[in-house]
Order: sequence, then structure tokens, then C-alpha cells
Amino acid sequence: KVTLEGEEIPAEQWADFPDATVTQTRHKDQRVTFQAEKGDEPGTYLVYPQLTTDKPVIGDYGDIEYQLEVTHMVDKSTWSGTCDGNYCSTDTRSWIVRHADKFIKLLILGILAFIIIGYIPGFKKYLPKKLKKMPKIECESKVGMHKQWVANGRLTKNRLSTIIPYRAERGSIKYLPRGVSGGPTLMVKAIGSNRMELTNTKSFMGKDNITFNGQAVPKGNRKNLQLTPGCRIKVENNDAMYTCMLNK
Repeated sequence: KVTLEGEEIPAEQWADFPDATVTQTRHKDQRVTFQAEKGDEPGTYLVYPQLTTDKPVIGDYGDIEYQLEVTHMVDKSTWSGTCDGNYCSTDTRSWIVRHADKFIKLLILGILAFIIIGYIPGFKKYLPKKLKKMPKIECESKVGMHKQWVANGRLTKNRLSTIIPYRAERGSIKYLPRGVSGGPTLMVKAIGSNRMELTNTKSFMGKDNITFNGQAVPKGNRKNLQLTPGCRIKVENNDAMYTCMLNK
């Protein structure tokens, strides 16, 4: 409240009064500054604290002592006055709200770490590295002059199983030359320790003309076959015999 020589300031004079300045005098706090504005009621100044940061700093603000100063020119005379004040406030936000930004950062870092760990071998199982993308197939005809030749199979990895963390890598393997039928495609899933599981083992049950390391999958088999990159797959039909080594 400002008076002029102890008297109330008339409204017409109040309109000519300037804004006041506010400076910290003791217990200065760099986290906050002050501004003063003229109030609607003649002779009143409103003092506002303003944060110097984007958001409140955790803790108390105070006791901050400040001085409000008004300098007013009347004709050729200078009128001035000061007023001392004290500011004190406390951050009343909850502990959770105060640390919300840290929680968000930690949450983001945690999610990123969780995703990255999901690609580390052991947490994610990969198909054996020794598997060839185009494994060699040795072919030998059973009719005519028993001609021999070499063809190639194909390994196709499932993209989603490769991209998604923690998920075991899957793929399909063609072990017969292109155009030759008589053998289901190998559907495999990584199980670690340089091994993979034949997920469609049932498709090979009772097919005596298809062997894995010399053994056919018997009828009534209840477990999926486990394979290694060195597995030798042989397929025999009326015309030829095909031998595929998955790591060659």
C-alpha cells in the first residue's frame, strides 16, 4: 500500500504512477525473481514471484527479503519511497509428482534396456550360425547312367522372429532341389546350444524314405526332433537320392 505523505492517492494521480521495482536484499535466491504491478485500487502494488527455471525446484523458497521501490516524477520534483517485504514458500507437490520427470526418464531407459537385453544371446535364441543360407545338396540318379550333380537348398529366416526381442528365431529350410517334390519343408525353431527344434516333426512321421542322420521319424513319435547344423538329411525316391548337409 502506497501513500503520498501519509495521504491516500487519488485515482487521477494513481494513473500517472509508474510500476515499482523489486530487488532481493537478504537471503537471496537465484531460483526466483520478483515483479511488481500496479493494482486496480489506487495506491496498491501487487508483488509476484517468478521462477527462473521452467519448473519448480524441489524444496523451500525463503526467507527471501526484498525491497519494493517506487520513484515518481511530479512536475520537476522526484518523489520516491521503499517498502521491505519477506517472501517464503514451500513446494507442496507430492513426492511422486515432484519426481515425475525422473520416473519418466528411468522408465524410458528401463524399456530401452529391456529391449536391448532381449537381443543378447541367452535371452534370445538364434538359429545356429553354421547353417548355410543355401546348403549343398548332393544328388545321384538311380536310373540310367547314375548321374551325379550338386544343387542347393535354401534357408529362409522368419523376419518377425528375428526382429522381436526374447523370441526364439525361426525359419524354414528346403533340402531338396527346386522342382523336386516328396519332402515337407523343414520348419525349425532355435532352442540354444547350437541346436534347433523341428516344429513340424509330425509331417515326417512314417516317411521311411526321409532320414535324419540315418534315422527316420517313426510313427507315433510324440516329441519334436532336435537338429544340429551337421545333420545329414537323405531323401530317396524312385528316380534319385538326395543328401543335404545343412552346414555345407
